[in-house]
This record gives sequence, C-alpha cells and structure tokens, in this order.
Amino acid sequence: MGPWRTVRRSPSRSSERGPAIAFALSVAAILCAPAIARAQACCAAASALGIARLAPHEDAVIGVGVRAMSLFASIDPTGKYLASPAGTAEYDFEQDIAATMRVLTHGQLTAVVPLVETYRSVPGLTDVGGGLGDVQLGARYDFVETGQSRRWPGIAFAMSLTLPTGRAPEGASGPLASDATGTGGVQAGAQLALERTFGDTFLHLSGSAVWRAPRVVEGLHTQRGPAFTGLAAAGTTFLKGDLVGAVTLSYVAEMAARFEGVLVPDSGNEGTRVGLSGGYSFSYDWRLQAGLFSDVPFSPLTRNQPLGAGLSLMLLRSGW
Repeated sequence: MGPWRTVRRSPSRSSERGPAIAFALSVAAILCAPAIARAQACCAAASALGIARLAPHEDAVIGVGVRAMSLFASIDPTGKYLASPAGTAEYDFEQDIAATMRVLTHGQLTAVVPLVETYRSVPGLTDVGGGLGDVQLGARYDFVETGQSRRWPGIAFAMSLTLPTGRAPEGASGPLASDATGTGGVQAGAQLALERTFGDTFLHLSGSAVWRAPRVVEGLHTQRGPAFTGLAAAGTTFLKGDLVGAVTLSYVAEMAARFEGVLVPDSGNEGTRVGLSGGYSFSYDWRLQAGLFSDVPFSPLTRNQPLGAGLSLMLLRSGW
C-alpha cells in the first residue's frame, strides 16, 4: 500500500457537509483499495519452485529446510521394475541452510549448505551415518522478469556450482556406506528458464545441463557422464494470493560414465519425477515452502536407478 495522499477538495456551499463527504470518500477508498497480495502471479513461482528464490519485491532471503525420502524400488538397465527385497530399507534425510541476495537489480546469488543423514538396513545389519553434504552455489539473472511484459515470458539464465565438501562414497567407513554424504567431485551447471503468467495462473518451463569433473579414485581415473534435465510446472494462487499451489514434472538423463577414458556400458540412467509444491505467505516477510514428490516407477521414463518418494519443507524470511 502506498502512503496516504492529501486530497484537494472543491469548496462547498455548506461547511457542515464538507467533513461528512470527506469521511464517506475515505471509507469508500479504503473498501475499494486492493489488499496486499503477498504471492501474486508475478512472484508465485518464486514461492512454490526452487530453493530460496527471490520474489520481485525481495532483496534477500534466508531459510532453513528439511527433506526426507524413502526408497521403495529400483529400475534396472533394461527397464525392469525391481521391488526392494524383504527386510531392506533406506531413508535419506537432509537439512539445509539457504541464503539468497539480490545483485545488479535483476540478479541473484544463492548458497545452500546441507547436512545429510542416511539410514540403511539389510537382514541382520543396520547402518546409520551422516555429516556435511556438498555445498551448492548459484547465480541467476532475469533478463525479463515474470509478468513484466505482455509480449514476452519471463526469461532467466542460471549457473550452479557444487563443491565436493561432503564425504565421497569411497571415503565411507560404514558397512553399508551410510556415512557417505557427497559425490566426491565438482559439478557445474547452466539453466534456461521461461515463465508466463495468465491472471492468477503461471506456467514454468526450464532446461539445464550439468558437467561432472573427472576424479581419481584409488589411482584410477573416473568421470560421471553429463546430465540433462527438464522441468515443467503449472500453478495458481489462492486465498487472495497468500497461498500458491503447483504441479511439477521433471526429467533427468545422465549419459554413460567413463572409466580410464572408456565408456562404461549401461552406466547411464534416466529418471522422471512428479510432484506437488506450494508456498504460503504468513506475512510480507515470512513464507513457507513445501513439496511432495515421487519417482515414476516404470520404463522408459525411468531407467537404471533407485525409486523414491518424499517430502520437503522450507521456512524463509526476507529482508534480513
């Protein structure tokens, strides 16, 4: 809401009617003025998608989040569905501290520090471990802000860098390697995102590519293949803009890995995930982001990887 303004009134023939008319006009202005929409369509996607993404009115946010996932099956390299064997289980947990600040008016810089825990069990053996995960750094620039132009959708380009601050798989000491908390290598990515608003509804489409640096493990050279991802989402606002809901569909394809410079057969994988995400603004400064997700359990949308389902929550405060 903008500041009150002094209204210049024309002289009235009756000085007694002047205050009454002014009071009536003030009441009408208050009743007709729009309420503050804390998650209008132009910034609804920021409340429902991404990690600590800034809305147009925000200069900085900081948040804490939790994530939990349970593995229930896997898809082998041929596309065959394999249910988890009886007596086995895996639960993955993560707690994040995330912060984003605005730079260059339309730019954003983000840092995410995760803590990771894993519980694994097989008949006769249980293993629990955890620790600091791989720190993630990101930069985003909105060339066209969502809702800014009637002709063009929102256009943003983002880059990411994942640092190997977690414990690599070969460094795990637990019997089931539950204390591994990272990939062990540097990862760099680039993303292009498009968003369009239609009244209270928004559509999001993005694609990205990720490169993994080569590693030396016990004297042998290895490198995971590059990965390509796509995300489509559609959402809308409720409760005068305070609540945002969206459905999401994501796909990732990882190319075959290399071992001593030679491609490893059947080492690539594909995964498709469906989800529901949302955000709720408690006030102008506080908002909650939540999501439910599940991997699609059939080929050809998923291949050569475990299947899981889970949820995530993040509480964010802006203006720190």
